[in-house]
Amino acid sequence: MRLMRAREDRLSRRRGQCRCAAPRWFALACLIALVASPRSASAEAWNSFEGPLPSWQVLGGDVPYRVTRHERVDAPVHSGSWSEHLVVEAGGGSQLHAAHDIPPVALIAESEIGLWLRCDRPGMQLIARVVLPRSIDPTTGRPATLILYGSLYQTPGRWSRLQLTDLPALLERQVRLARSEQRNRAATQQFDTRQAYIDQIRLNIYGGQGTTRVWIDDLEIGGYVEVPQAARLASTPAGPQRPANEGRGYGKSAAPGRSVPLPRITPVAWQTTVLAAEGKPLLPRIIEHRGEPFAFLRELGFNAAALDQPPTIAEMKEATAAGMWLVCPAPRLATKQLDVPLDPILAWHAGSRLSRLDLRRTAESIAHVRRLDSATRRPICGHVTSNVEAFSRHLDVVLLDQPVVGTQRRTEDYFQWLMANAKSARPGTTFWTTIHDQPPAAYRQQAEVLGVAEPDSSFAEWSNLRALTLGSIAHGARGLLFASAARLDAEEGPTRRRAAQLELLNHELSLVEPWAAGGQFVTTVQSSDPTVVAHVLQSDHTRLVVPVRIAPRAATPTSMAGAPQALATSSDRLRLVIPGVPAASKAYQLLTAGIEPLASARVAGGKSISLPRGAESSLIVFTSDPLVISRLKKQTTRIQARASELTRAVAASVAHDTDVSLRASGRVPMSAVSRPLEAARQHLDESRTQVEQADFAGSVQSAHAALAALHAARHSAYPHFALAGRRHPLPGGPTPFVSLPAVESFALLPALSLLGTQLAAAPWSGNRLAGGDCENLTHMVQAGWRHVEFPLPDLRTEVQLSPRAPHGGRNSLLLRAAVDGDAAPPALIETPPVWVESAPVPVTAGQRVKIQGVVRVAGVPNSQQSATVLLVFDSIGGQDLALRVESADVWQPFVLYRGVPSDGQVMVTFALEGAGEAWVDDVTIETAAASADAAADPSLRFPGDQRPGSGGWAPPKTRRLPPFAGPPQAQREAAAGRERRWLADPFSRTPAR
Repeated sequence: MRLMRAREDRLSRRRGQCRCAAPRWFALACLIALVASPRSASAEAWNSFEGPLPSWQVLGGDVPYRVTRHERVDAPVHSGSWSEHLVVEAGGGSQLHAAHDIPPVALIAESEIGLWLRCDRPGMQLIARVVLPRSIDPTTGRPATLILYGSLYQTPGRWSRLQLTDLPALLERQVRLARSEQRNRAATQQFDTRQAYIDQIRLNIYGGQGTTRVWIDDLEIGGYVEVPQAARLASTPAGPQRPANEGRGYGKSAAPGRSVPLPRITPVAWQTTVLAAEGKPLLPRIIEHRGEPFAFLRELGFNAAALDQPPTIAEMKEATAAGMWLVCPAPRLATKQLDVPLDPILAWHAGSRLSRLDLRRTAESIAHVRRLDSATRRPICGHVTSNVEAFSRHLDVVLLDQPVVGTQRRTEDYFQWLMANAKSARPGTTFWTTIHDQPPAAYRQQAEVLGVAEPDSSFAEWSNLRALTLGSIAHGARGLLFASAARLDAEEGPTRRRAAQLELLNHELSLVEPWAAGGQFVTTVQSSDPTVVAHVLQSDHTRLVVPVRIAPRAATPTSMAGAPQALATSSDRLRLVIPGVPAASKAYQLLTAGIEPLASARVAGGKSISLPRGAESSLIVFTSDPLVISRLKKQTTRIQARASELTRAVAASVAHDTDVSLRASGRVPMSAVSRPLEAARQHLDESRTQVEQADFAGSVQSAHAALAALHAARHSAYPHFALAGRRHPLPGGPTPFVSLPAVESFALLPALSLLGTQLAAAPWSGNRLAGGDCENLTHMVQAGWRHVEFPLPDLRTEVQLSPRAPHGGRNSLLLRAAVDGDAAPPALIETPPVWVESAPVPVTAGQRVKIQGVVRVAGVPNSQQSATVLLVFDSIGGQDLALRVESADVWQPFVLYRGVPSDGQVMVTFALEGAGEAWVDDVTIETAAASADAAADPSLRFPGDQRPGSGGWAPPKTRRLPPFAGPPQAQREAAAGRERRWLADPFSRTPAR
């Protein structure tokens, strides 16, 4: 029997939007509840937010945030056919305001404001902005404004009416507060409340750190008396007024007075599908600007900065002086002409998270920008999440974004996703991609709530960041946008290390720019090491080979119980066979500190090269053109000193993390890792000596060898963590699929193992999820289980109870997505077409949650699509922390552990990604209170400077590096025969103690 879906005609008219399945009696009950719901008797103005275009704007607040979704949706709604939906990821703070402009409404005794809200967290608050036309703010020259605060949202998962009543009394109270705050000021402002009116409704949508989902519907204004335009104009003081956005924008208000000339910056232009500067291919290396000086970002190797608002004249001057381009928001439709100098602007940004609902509006905006900027025709880019083919007909550059760091998504899957998007777009479309070197906000929140890491201490390890970045350009990305949630010039140790890694990466990207910006992907070849692959690019009869180390599925503690004790090291050499290399081409090893000839031999299948261990961190060039070698020699000569220092610093920081983690774990015998650790120490000592002798290429090679030895040490240690995990519910044991922040991070494994001990001993409540046995459909629907689908052309979806080989009982829950007729499954499915969401379970802040079950996944035989994947995620961690279960026609258990950041509800969602079938059975949700002792247990955290990734060294703003902190040679010799503490964090001013 299938789960029944609601049959409203409006849902079938909106392809690509969510349709919620519910039985007919449930729809009738909703209708009765809607009719019976109270509505203000005095409501005279009404806005139910109908139509597809959002009307709320996120203004910001005192928290770092990112809006990941903002759209009108057809479910859930309070009334009518639409509601407005926002999903935000936020850090620590208390305020994040969203605003909705209304026609000015007089503030009178009868005034009352009501707004219906649904959220997955409590704490939202209704707010109104009041304008005092008879009181002028001396700082702006405009009428003063005050904020009135209404009721709070307290019912997560349900619609609730927030209200503002007794507005005159609230206004008088705010006036008294404002006057009291001015008592210590030299100049005070007078507040006259006569003719006050409301012109904006706001919501504080901050629900705590992590992801918050909000639905807004049905704004009611009682006692509605509109303020005439004449009254508003009469209240405005005479004389010149300073616009609220003065200094920002592209029209005349952005540049008061005469036009300000800017220094010239190298112009960019299209050469067919390649962006070029001064006739040379350009690889945009863009960083999200968070307030850092542009000169500092240029020192780190970035050539462009992305702004989230129009630049000021001062910012454009600063960027030009630093030699930085800017990627700026596109001018709005209200902009009539461009009256400011625009030379530093590399590209216009047309919007984020663009879906098929945004297509028409975005197309109009792009056409408007092309008319305004017809002389230069700067590229117009946009972040597209769906309908890539349609958007590629309007955008010059399609920006793709899919986080990998901190998720269970493999880099190989990410690269396939990039290529599938390229195939689905208009031929010749240019792609840029976003590189995240920090895990998602949900990861950072959970790591902090569960006590395994500080929220801002997690970032990608060097080998993973390098593999992700270089692999992206190898698979067709012509530009890179580096996401950044915080300033890169901060003094904290993790930030300094992030900056160093990004600078080193930019040095390597500058060397491969001709291939990255104008080359073509050829193939990916496997090396003699199963953990190393090489991407091959071609440009102008030269080939670039990019070896990268990948993380195989068995490289995490959750699946290493049966893995070998060490990396396969039958040979000290790394062998590659590169196909299609011309006979006249010679091989060269390219380092950031030099280029050297490399022996090669022609064999069956191409040219064979043999590299020493550690050389997977270098590049290989095949060419017969002496000009290419001359150019690379000049480039490496300019950067070799700085690059060698950075490479050794990164290797030393990895060594420090490895040493601290192994010692803190107490689980790994030193005999299992002593040999590779000793080799790493020797290579790091050699690297230091070679830097002092100005042998920069040798120093880089020694640092690369140290990284390879440290990789072997970590690989040898993983099975010991997995064996220890057999006694606990994580990481590993009998459960092959575990979702927990930091489970993929070697540096945090000791804290994770201690957490596993605590979770094993926790007093779990027993199952609190109704209907998880998947036996009775009526019971499941009544408990709150629901079916959601995202219809796609030629793809049928269904959800039903299936008696076929259940795990327990008589039935299991079947999710199916199948193609119509003989059609082939689409190569790219942008959104999982079928979802099932469990009934909610109430939880309170501080609790631990354990979600368990079993799943079975079957793909489509002989399909060209990527593997069928079942996503399993919860409402606390979201999709970024989803388990990804691939096709395997056997029952596979899973478990998700979560910490509850705030009171609310938790649901688990199963989403089928791609055509195929998936079965779900025996799902349970248990809770346990976090004991005070566990919450305060210092053993879960690394003490002070022992924390992996901690420290304080940062890349200076000059090209000179201070000496790295660490134990001097005399101290190392004195420590011989005693416990070895030879590794210091190069990003700390003091060695580890």
